[in-house]
Amino acid sequence: MRSIQHPGQPSPQRVAVQQVELEPFSLELPAHMSLMQAVAQAMHGLQAHCATFRMSAGGFEPFSYVMPALAKTSAHAVYFSDTHQVEGAVRLETASVTFGQRDGKPWLHSHAIWIEASGRRHCGHLLPDDIQVNHPIHAHGVAVRGATFTVCPDGETNFSLFVPLKSVEPLSPHPDSHRQIGSNARAQELTLKPAKELRQVQPDPIGSNGGAQEITLKPAKERRQVHPDPMLERGSTAETNLASMQTPFSKGYALRVAPNIDICTALETFCRDRGITHAKIQGGVGSTVGAVFDDGRVVEPFVTELLIRNGEIVTNAAGQTQAQLDVSMVDYKGGVSEGRLARGQNPVLVTFELALEVLNTEHEDKTPCSLRLS
Repeated sequence: MRSIQHPGQPSPQRVAVQQVELEPFSLELPAHMSLMQAVAQAMHGLQAHCATFRMSAGGFEPFSYVMPALAKTSAHAVYFSDTHQVEGAVRLETASVTFGQRDGKPWLHSHAIWIEASGRRHCGHLLPDDIQVNHPIHAHGVAVRGATFTVCPDGETNFSLFVPLKSVEPLSPHPDSHRQIGSNARAQELTLKPAKELRQVQPDPIGSNGGAQEITLKPAKERRQVHPDPMLERGSTAETNLASMQTPFSKGYALRVAPNIDICTALETFCRDRGITHAKIQGGVGSTVGAVFDDGRVVEPFVTELLIRNGEIVTNAAGQTQAQLDVSMVDYKGGVSEGRLARGQNPVLVTFELALEVLNTEHEDKTPCSLRLS
């Protein structure tokens, strides 16, 4: 298995993880604004500080992007290309997105596949402040509750990267009328007042030529929220009735995998250690040292960026945990490759971030996550 030598010392923690609740969503990102503005507006509507999701359909104009590149100085092992400007509109095929916070403001990390006006199909790293949504884009994924992907300096790679940090926001704050059961609790109703209008300025991403853009987040309407009541017993009529009012939250984990760790092995080990027999990847944005696919194809250029198009962790008939990651990627020479990653042969280049939705465990508890008694 190949590896990469970064300028800093590797940290002992190779997989950063936070246990979270995942709230599914499906929505349209509006046109006539930047991608960053469209996503920030949509996430504000969900009252979400963090999410992992995929985008499809719709498009952009104007459009620009960067690709992975060889480093020009010893400050980094790898870097980004100069900004590529695309003439005309592009149609989005698919993208994976990590949405989180940078300096207390909304930020995102996204790799995508698109089709240009010339017919060329290409892949790269989106510049969310610089590209404009020209047709509404479908977004589906999960809001992450209980942790937030937060941009932090990374001493090993010398980049600032998304890392999941425990969040102070309350779990399960959406939808507007939401009841939650836990620790045998009597429901208490609280009125949550909207915050004042918040004006935020987005700084340029690495490699961007665009200027900072200001985003105005309007306050959500006042909403009423119900909190648990310690006198309510499991199995009561009240609990049964409340269950039908719940948005289906799932147990999950927000993860960031560090360099030189095989991404499949990392996920398989993580699930096996926790008795997880089936899990779904939500989002999935990262990079690998070249690539080896399960059909034997090899991507020789060692600097790549990729997105997970579809991903699962399954247990086969022999009881073995297996990661099945279908990806699209671009290498630093501009080659686009796609396929299922071979297990044990694809070390992370710089970073890999995703949410893991738990679907089944060795001792499955079918009680919805937001209804489980603590």
